Amino acid sequence: MNNLVSINILTWNSEKYIESCLNAVFAQNYHEVEINIIDNGSIDKSRGILEKIIKNNPTVNINLILNDKNVGFSAGHNQAIKISHGEFILALNCDVILDSDFVAKAIDIFRRDEKIGSIQAKIYQLRDGQKTTIIDTVGFKLFKSGRIIDEGHGFEDDSIYNIEKQIFGVNGAAPIYRRSVLEDVVVIDKNNKKEYFDEDFFAYVEDVDLAWRLRWRGWKCIFAPDVIAWHDRFSSKRLKKNWLDFIKLRSAQSFFTKKLNWQNQWFLFIKNQSFINFILFLPWFLWRQTLLFFYLILFEPKILTVISHILQLLPKMIEKRHLILKTRRVCNKEMRKWFAG
Repeated sequence: MNNLVSINILTWNSEKYIESCLNAVFAQNYHEVEINIIDNGSIDKSRGILEKIIKNNPTVNINLILNDKNVGFSAGHNQAIKISHGEFILALNCDVILDSDFVAKAIDIFRRDEKIGSIQAKIYQLRDGQKTTIIDTVGFKLFKSGRIIDEGHGFEDDSIYNIEKQIFGVNGAAPIYRRSVLEDVVVIDKNNKKEYFDEDFFAYVEDVDLAWRLRWRGWKCIFAPDVIAWHDRFSSKRLKKNWLDFIKLRSAQSFFTKKLNWQNQWFLFIKNQSFINFILFLPWFLWRQTLLFFYLILFEPKILTVISHILQLLPKMIEKRHLILKTRRVCNKEMRKWFAG
């Protein structure tokens, strides 16, 4: 039995985080690991720091690949998966710090049930380098309207977050996948190119897309409260209190982030939502999308320029949709239970 865990880390101008991230990886009490680092064309001090760390840790199995440019989150992690040898893949953000028994506890859970395809850790927020007990995410929650949130985001830890359970899918900050499951859901195009994460997404929402494919194939995703990490990020995927809260969150995001998020959510639905479920969810979906569309017209019209790109890639997304839905094992009714009202 292959007990190797591949810890894949993607860096891009990440000098602020690299050392603390890798120190936590080195401190894992599970030792059957390989570390694959893909640097996506950093122009800060990231590469120098990485080379120094590798030189100072000659006994650690680290494979460093330096890309000439930023190929994106999806392509970078696909690159890492393709060179990985582990039965389990941890696709780790460099702004995440792992608890010392993160890997060991996750592998124990995988060993309990071969139908478990991915594991979601309890991830707390990291603020100014300090660990908190404020939840960053305990996994994705989807709504009939098309809204996606990181469940628990921004709330203080509570007993409700101490219950192991099945969830829709794992957040991309520190997802752990069974390798055989990734091979089961990989999309292979007509040119024989394999995509675990969809490279047309570049970044953002690609983790939800992968989670949806796992669900269509009947694999379980488990939220494991004893598997713990800390994440330094700003997120808009939380349960908004009102429209003012929504506007405040939007104003803190870059144009690039907002553009990709909006584009990729459309790609997500085109690829993964069945026709029957789309019709059943249509009243909720139309209401939210209409409000969002008018908001964009009034306050962020530049975002709508991405419509031409969505239309350009529409045939490709429909082709991927066909590949995904023709191999699904789960019925529409089973999938509907994961969408809240």
